[in-house]
Amino acid sequence: MKSNKLVAYFIIFLESLYGITYYLFKRSSTRTIYIKMVRAHCVTNGLSTEIVNRVVNFIEEHLYKKWTVCAEPSEKILSTTANENEETQELIKCLKNDGYAIDAKKLDSRIVMNIHAAERKLTGQLLDINNMYSENITLDEAKNSNPVRLLYYPDSIIEHCVDLEQIAKSAYFLGIAEMFLGTAPKLDTIVMWRSFVSELSEELIDEAAQSYHFDLDRLSWLKIFIYLTDVDTLSGPHCYVRGSHRRTNERANLLNKGYVRISDEDIYDQYSEQDIKCVVGSAGTIIYGNTKCFHKGEQPKNHERLVLELQYTSNNYGAQPLRFKNRRMVKEIFLSSKSNPRAFEYL
Repeated sequence: MKSNKLVAYFIIFLESLYGITYYLFKRSSTRTIYIKMVRAHCVTNGLSTEIVNRVVNFIEEHLYKKWTVCAEPSEKILSTTANENEETQELIKCLKNDGYAIDAKKLDSRIVMNIHAAERKLTGQLLDINNMYSENITLDEAKNSNPVRLLYYPDSIIEHCVDLEQIAKSAYFLGIAEMFLGTAPKLDTIVMWRSFVSELSEELIDEAAQSYHFDLDRLSWLKIFIYLTDVDTLSGPHCYVRGSHRRTNERANLLNKGYVRISDEDIYDQYSEQDIKCVVGSAGTIIYGNTKCFHKGEQPKNHERLVLELQYTSNNYGAQPLRFKNRRMVKEIFLSSKSNPRAFEYL
């Protein structure tokens, strides 16, 4: 048994070395490298991911030119608080210790209203009650189609939500991402989805990410979830397992299952009830997550839920980055003479 484990670790070492070498020249990964990265993460309880992340960040910082981010003022989009510096330090501490943190600030109600007004113009991918996907669907069309979830296209969000640039380039969000990641952040993902009230089969619950799972598109990242509707216990709160990003025996037992959905029963077998947290809050609530933690969105039971998600990362190692159809539009919005393109590049 011990010799088998040593052989597995040696194979993981060779595969990781190949992935790092490929990244050294290409600054990206292949699908095969990504699949092996996920396998190694599960086998080593995340140790391989931490080591490769340090090496890749070293490559970014020392072999490529460092960059700075052209940030937008935060006052226009966020509510103000009295002790911002102390609250930010406490937020980072909580994020690193627990894997999640809730901000005392909220997205300004005017911005929330603007996004709702723009939503009627958005198009996206609809998952319906028959576990079928449809493309280029509007909200009005979705409501007549037994909807489960409407995932809006990033291109459509950027084109119609003019406030998005201020959110994504907010000095406040970028500062928190940099403190957490330990390096200048790259904007990696912008998505928004509406989850509908519906009776779902177990298969559909898994498909709609409404059962526990962990994320592993990158080596290191910070996700920011912003509620755009009021969310209570019956309208699909975001739930997470506190501390489940840490390399514990409990996490190892679940990672042995692989990169799969995890049942509530399996979560409660490994973690105490006190560690299961569900976030409720009014529209504008901001949640920061290291989604290596096991997490899920509860199934809405009485009200629909609309959520905006941003992801900042330090490098492109892993899954292929989100691709935009209208690359010219993205560049015009996010790249300017004042900011280095690498801060907001989309590959």
